[in-house]
Amino acid sequence: MEVVKNNLILKDHKFLWPLGWSAFLFIAGLALFFTVIGEFSKAALILVILLPAYIFLSSAQKRIPLIFAVFYILTAAFDAILMGFDLFEKVFFFDEVAHFLTAAALAPCCAFYLFYPHLKIFVKDKTLFIISGCAFSMALGSVWEVFEYGFGIGTVSYKDTISDLFFGFSGAAISSFFASSKRVFDHFYETVCSGS
Repeated sequence: MEVVKNNLILKDHKFLWPLGWSAFLFIAGLALFFTVIGEFSKAALILVILLPAYIFLSSAQKRIPLIFAVFYILTAAFDAILMGFDLFEKVFFFDEVAHFLTAAALAPCCAFYLFYPHLKIFVKDKTLFIISGCAFSMALGSVWEVFEYGFGIGTVSYKDTISDLFFGFSGAAISSFFASSKRVFDHFYETVCSGS
């Protein structure tokens, strides 16, 4: 397998680590803020997105390319702001943007993290990697729809749920396709996985 040289996407940029951890601390601060002011359901939802943020960031460059871990954390910070300050109701398209970006961030992170020991399977069959990323992202998106219903976030309707799942699938498919590219997947596999 030929490794792509000068891969700017996966180089360990010095600004990505502080950006990722700063966004993580921002999300934790929002959870603490909503706990202090008595908005416990908002704090709980923010903590739900904070746990994978920690897992993905602490696994960056070991099981997940750093760029995807930071992308997830920045998306999680955006989601935390939307949930915390009820912006889903105030700006009608934020819900779709949030579902698209969250699924786009989750798909490659889940596929890389969960299948790390078996990434060799995906070297020859990238379609399976794309399907796996989309499947995990859609499963988590479906669980999130249950959370939205339970906590009364945004507009809860059949049309909204279908729209959210459509935008989630679109984001997951695009990012999984990008993550499976030679520039990203093969470089990560050659530089990180073959050394383990």
